[in-house]
Amino acid sequence: MSLILPDSRDKSYLINLFDTPGHPNFSDEMCSAVRACDGALLVVDVIEGVMLGTEEIIKHLVQENIAVRKNLLMEY
Repeated sequence: MSLILPDSRDKSYLINLFDTPGHPNFSDEMCSAVRACDGALLVVDVIEGVMLGTEEIIKHLVQENIAVRKNLLMEY
């Protein structure tokens, strides 16, 4: 999905959202999509946690020199 978001200074930003499930068959598509990106947001399912595919994605993001930031959101 692509979004064009304007800011208050009359400048617009194009944001492309890629949904790449953690299944191993999607790693090739994710690698191709990351090459076209300036940044990435990785969402991890709290119940399933970090899986093998997630670790591969993080390694690829680091290899492509894309910033990886760890945020924790917990509800009680």
